[in-house]
Amino acid sequence: MAFPEIVGNIGSRDVAEIPMEAEPIRPARIGPWAAIGLLIVVFAILEVVLPMAGLDSFVPKLTEHLLTADFFDAAKYPQATFRSTSVKALGEGRLEVTGTLDLHGVQKPVVLEVKLNKAAPHAMGKKETIGFDATATIRRSDFGINLYVPNVSDEVALRITTEASVPSGAK
Repeated sequence: MAFPEIVGNIGSRDVAEIPMEAEPIRPARIGPWAAIGLLIVVFAILEVVLPMAGLDSFVPKLTEHLLTADFFDAAKYPQATFRSTSVKALGEGRLEVTGTLDLHGVQKPVVLEVKLNKAAPHAMGKKETIGFDATATIRRSDFGINLYVPNVSDEVALRITTEASVPSGAK
């Protein structure tokens, strides 16, 4: 077991649109089951690219060290990518999304546990929106990031929190 739990963030507040059919599913109008259907469609074609330069441990010196060849080697491996390969509905607003995580030049299967948080018009933008969380735990040593294991935890908890809205102009 490691001494501290280190928390970090990779990402940005950029907005991405997911292409939808001309008549998109309206989760707020037809209820949570349609929202799960929409999530299944979204996750079936999901590819998430995370720029490693966006890593922030909230401790500047630690962030700088994590980006070196000792850990993520962001100069050699500038991004991590998750691509879904299958989606299974588990009921009660939950999904299991299996895919491949490409991290540090190594590809390994990862299973995301996804929970639908809400499907409704967004309070600010008034667009129909679904919000969800996805979690998984990986071992960094599986991806060749071994330094200080076991004194610094080998397990890394991944958490993805996001929302998806019906694109502007969709009917």
